[in-house]
Amino acid sequence: MIFTPAYKMGGGPIEPHPYYIPTATAIVKGQVLSFTVGTGIVAYDATDADDPLIGVAAEAHAANSGYEILVYDDPNIVFKCIPATESTTTGGDATSWIDSSLTAADDVFNGGHIVITGTNSITGFSIGDVLDISDFANSGGDCTVSGAGGTIAAGMTGYIFPGKRAVLSHAFDTIATTYNNFDMDTAGGETFVITDVEWDPAKKKATIFFKIRLHLLGNSTVAI
Repeated sequence: MIFTPAYKMGGGPIEPHPYYIPTATAIVKGQVLSFTVGTGIVAYDATDADDPLIGVAAEAHAANSGYEILVYDDPNIVFKCIPATESTTTGGDATSWIDSSLTAADDVFNGGHIVITGTNSITGFSIGDVLDISDFANSGGDCTVSGAGGTIAAGMTGYIFPGKRAVLSHAFDTIATTYNNFDMDTAGGETFVITDVEWDPAKKKATIFFKIRLHLLGNSTVAI
């Protein structure tokens, strides 16, 4: 799911506004955007979320398709996305899902979930099984989980979703390669702040709600 507006703090309509964009710049709908004076809209560096933004693209802009793009630029907009980071175990046991690539802050996944997408033929697991995360340790990328039907081992895969304990954290430091989702393999950045997380047990997915914390039209655009 791409970054899309959910609601505006304080109420009122959510309306995009037009901005100048160099005609050769290609943007996907839902991509986070920055702005350079004298240049216009520029694609955001997805590898380091600690810089201010102007907003989120309300439409796609193909290369050489004109000099205007609509942007959701109100700093009071709360956006949402369904994360799509697939975790791969590097080890584990009956109560531990260990993925050494997970470098987020301690406890940020507490209350979250892992939905298994690949069992690596480990006995006791099926695709679609849900593991509940009670604790996350940054050291080693160790998720303490319940609901395992066997002994977790290396090579298993699953979508990992944060829980309510992630609220007010500074989200994650990298945007996924689609430019419109969080890469949760990374530690917290500075640009975004999570405002809520809602788990849907029927769909086995969580929705992250967030604001752009460092906003070019906001009250503060400097990372702390």
